[in-house]
Amino acid sequence: MYFALSLAAAAVITFYLVGRITKMLHAKRHGPVWVFVASLVGLGLSSLSLVPLGIYIKGLEPMEMFIVTLALVFVIMSLAFKYINQMNWSAAITTNVANIVIGLITVVTAIVVNGESLEDSFRTVAHMTKEKASLVQSVVSGEEVLNESEQEVIADDLDANNSDVADEPPEATMADDLAATEGESEDALEPSLSELDLLPPAAVAEIKKKKQHVYVEPKFRVISLGALNSAVGKTIRIHRKNADSVTGVLVKRSARDVVIKQRMKGGSAITPIAVSRISKLEVYR
Repeated sequence: MYFALSLAAAAVITFYLVGRITKMLHAKRHGPVWVFVASLVGLGLSSLSLVPLGIYIKGLEPMEMFIVTLALVFVIMSLAFKYINQMNWSAAITTNVANIVIGLITVVTAIVVNGESLEDSFRTVAHMTKEKASLVQSVVSGEEVLNESEQEVIADDLDANNSDVADEPPEATMADDLAATEGESEDALEPSLSELDLLPPAAVAEIKKKKQHVYVEPKFRVISLGALNSAVGKTIRIHRKNADSVTGVLVKRSARDVVIKQRMKGGSAITPIAVSRISKLEVYR
């Protein structure tokens, strides 16, 4: 109770003295009340500015992060004194420095007078500030932040799991590891070869090409007179306009005739057929 009253008295003394300083610096709004309002607004804006600072600025060393935080808070507090107390920049910075120095002196005096520990008091304030900043940051970013009790429960569970693992006989664990390692080494040493691995690359390529080849049954297929030259040496079937057909091997084609070689009973015969009498052409392929 006395400690809380001492801190309240320290705050009143600080705001009164700093209010006198703002009057000396020709502030349009001077006095303890305006100093209190400016300090309250500056602290609120500083707390809010620490949230994006913790979210978007990553990878800094702890000391670098501490310096950046102090600089940001100092600038925001000076900005609050400038616009709320309506003074120039130099007067706002002077008021901010005086507010910090006098506030530290009065708070330390209150702590010492009540017999409290300075280290414990500042550690408690720092811990509370960190907790509040983490809470606000979690609300803004949507991430869940665990408090100390939850962290202790998780730590206890991890210790229990580690103790269960430690209770297992080391000999059994080592034996299992060795067995697993041997099994993996045996699998790695056994080669997996197929017949294709023993053949030369050219033969492998030929086999794969044959597997990809789709067999098409040969039969007579209709072609045009313009494609007849590509059928030289192949068996063709010519349908004439008088409805009969002639089958033989195409020997050549001239401007007027198509010459084929027919098999006869006594051998073979070369037969020319006029192009004008052909109604349909087929090649066997």
